[in-house]
Amino acid sequence: MNFFNQYSFLLLAGSAGVGLLGLLWRWQRGNPWVRAGIMAWYVFAVVGVAWLGRYPATPEITTAAQVETYLNNGSPSLLLLYSNY
Repeated sequence: MNFFNQYSFLLLAGSAGVGLLGLLWRWQRGNPWVRAGIMAWYVFAVVGVAWLGRYPATPEITTAAQVETYLNNGSPSLLLLYSNY
């Protein structure tokens, strides 16, 4: 069950992508470029949602004192340091 909890976004996005691909494959009367464009927009949307979820807009920790507090509280810590520039 842990596998489904950890990778639920990937499983849901992949399943929806395969379903969309199947629907677009069966839609033979449409222009192939329109079908390719719909699939490309789906891929861009999935990547965009993943990007927004990965890098939050406002960080929880903003000062060095807060970093020290989180590191010295006695429990294991994982820090992700990134820059907006």
